[in-house]
Amino acid sequence: MSDYVAKRMLEREAEFIEQQTISVFAATWNVNGKFASDILDTWLACETEPDIYAIGFQELDLSAEAFLLYDSTREEDWTSAVAHGLGEHFTIVKDIQTDSAGVGIMGMMGNKGGVSIRMRFHDTTICFVNCHLAADDNQVQRRNQDYLEICRRISFPINPLYPLPSSPISPINPIPISSTSTTSSNIGLTGGLPSTPGVLSAAVNNIGGMVGMSGSYGAVQGKAFSIFDSDHLIWMGDLNYRIEALPEYEIKDLWSKKEIDVLLKFDQLGIQRKNKWAFDEFEEGQITFAPTYKYDVRTNNWDSSEKNRAPAWTDRILWRSKENNGIQQLAYRSHMEITQSDHKPVSAVFNMKIKKIIPYKYNEVHSSIVRELDKFENDNMPDAKISCSVFDYGDLQYFGEPQTKIVTIENTGQVILKFKFVPKMDERHICQPWLSIEPAQGYIIPGEKEAIKLIVAIDNISAPALNAGSKVEDILIMHLENGKDFFISVHGNYTPTCFANNLERLVRLPKPIKRTHQEHLPLYPIEHQISVPREIWRMLDFISRYGLNLDDLFLVSGHQPMMKHIRECLDTGEEFDLKLLLQQPPKAPSPPPIGYEDDEATPNEHGKHLTDISILTAYSENLTTPPQDGLGENIGVHSMAESLIRFLESLPEPVIPYHLYDQCLNVTNRLAAHEVIELIPSVHANVFIYVTSFLREVICQNKKKDFARIEMLAIVLGSVLLRSKSTERVLDSHAQRKKNFLLHFLTDETLDEEEFEDNFGAE
Repeated sequence: MSDYVAKRMLEREAEFIEQQTISVFAATWNVNGKFASDILDTWLACETEPDIYAIGFQELDLSAEAFLLYDSTREEDWTSAVAHGLGEHFTIVKDIQTDSAGVGIMGMMGNKGGVSIRMRFHDTTICFVNCHLAADDNQVQRRNQDYLEICRRISFPINPLYPLPSSPISPINPIPISSTSTTSSNIGLTGGLPSTPGVLSAAVNNIGGMVGMSGSYGAVQGKAFSIFDSDHLIWMGDLNYRIEALPEYEIKDLWSKKEIDVLLKFDQLGIQRKNKWAFDEFEEGQITFAPTYKYDVRTNNWDSSEKNRAPAWTDRILWRSKENNGIQQLAYRSHMEITQSDHKPVSAVFNMKIKKIIPYKYNEVHSSIVRELDKFENDNMPDAKISCSVFDYGDLQYFGEPQTKIVTIENTGQVILKFKFVPKMDERHICQPWLSIEPAQGYIIPGEKEAIKLIVAIDNISAPALNAGSKVEDILIMHLENGKDFFISVHGNYTPTCFANNLERLVRLPKPIKRTHQEHLPLYPIEHQISVPREIWRMLDFISRYGLNLDDLFLVSGHQPMMKHIRECLDTGEEFDLKLLLQQPPKAPSPPPIGYEDDEATPNEHGKHLTDISILTAYSENLTTPPQDGLGENIGVHSMAESLIRFLESLPEPVIPYHLYDQCLNVTNRLAAHEVIELIPSVHANVFIYVTSFLREVICQNKKKDFARIEMLAIVLGSVLLRSKSTERVLDSHAQRKKNFLLHFLTDETLDEEEFEDNFGAE
């Protein structure tokens, strides 16, 4: 009955809590990779001692390694600088939880993204998010997409707000947190009362750390709290939104005349919030300070570099609260006196309402709820009815939007009803991996109803079995304690995709996978299989013809609607829509891989894809639809490159099989690396050689050896070609050794081991 009791306690919490008000100081600063400064007291100073300091940094470390690895010595220096600026007035808080999401290069790495800390102050949950979104004036849509990705991917393990074990009151001991390392973005929290000295600094290692697509529906499946499942949420960082439609000189002129209201009409963040495209549930205080970007370092002068960046309020602090007037902003300002970076720090001071449980009243309410349960208890059998027992989800797509159906159960009996979904005979799980149930169990008092979500989401975890022939169908058993069972049928239609498929199967397909499936064609015999999957050849062929000379190839994220179009073409065999991807005439195709046959093509049906990518041209002057400009030059090529990354990432067995993972990490020289490749299955070896040979060709396009670029390519591709079976985050040492393993195949054989170490570093 504990779930029901906890639910009722939440409903009646006003009877056993008292309200308090605390002060919160929030601050953000993009330090532009500069070394720590001890002169931070003017930034961190407050007229009244705050109870919580929440301090967010961006660009602590701009090195290539910091984008991937978790450790950075810069974080320790900046933590010390903050401590020096604050002095001794910290304490401890309870239930500290942290998470991060990297949305930078290829949507995975930590040069852009967010970190978050969730904690409990007395009995109120507070969440802080620090982020760094996509740069450049025209990347509005990318910034919106980064925001949504951070919201979707950051989550925290579920712990009940009112735990109810053997006794009603179960005090939770405060947990002191010591400093941990961060890279390009971090958030340090310090909270305290003047009477309790000490230090709290909780931060997250590298934002993202090569977060993959698999498991990305964790929050949807109800396995964790999202950042919005908190009483109060403060979001800060370098959001990078600019002032649009005005030239640089006019922005400066309007600011010199203090025409702030005019400038704010063109503020991209304000436009996004007004049109509910991003941050629409947040509040922001009135801006009265100068744009915080961009300045000449060590001055208060606007950028005078060759790029002559236009001023903008890129650095912001916003908030939201579940309680009306739960947060009141007292101050919002920038700090012009700090000139170390090209950004100015920003700070805000808030009053925040906090709940505190009164123990004896808590026990009284708890006891009364238990008596309610006793009142309903009798010997009668429970009875219930459900709204529907058959659910058809129709056509389902790989990594499409999660599809939700609702089954409502009503307690039609006279006693408390406990329901629980249970596994079928000889099975361990209550449902198939593509399905989740929220809630999977619960209590209902007589006359009340419970709406249960049945959510279908096909991702890299569930797709391999479906691609191999399993059907989207399941029978759920809802068991009533001391009563009957309900049987609920769930089914849908799924067409296989080349993503999340085995390489050994793909090279034996007689035609693209959807046509093979529709025409019920048998696989080629092994002796007739092609050398590499046609899908990999098509993607690399496209990149070779249209993007081989791009300096940032594989280092820029693609555009999701374009990637959806690419995946559909790979699945059906249709030609890529070059008008969409390139807006130029097609070039002559490259020779296909050995064993590839050009099947008779079906007529192109590009029209059916236009709705997926029509948002690319949807931006209008009156801003009635989300802005899509600024996706970047060569976005079609970058979308193809990221599609290849996602394809390799989705393989159930990676290109280098799991059982050779540790052996690859222990490789110390080029010869040993090549010996490992001789051990992998022939199809995997073909793909590895094909991809790495292509990467060498990419590198060769640059006559001057750009070792930093080579290193970044090794980081990105190494993360998907060489993967651990473990779902835990990649250790720093593993990430470094994965990169070094791949570098043995990307660098010139004439580069001896000493030169290799000089240019790429040792572990």
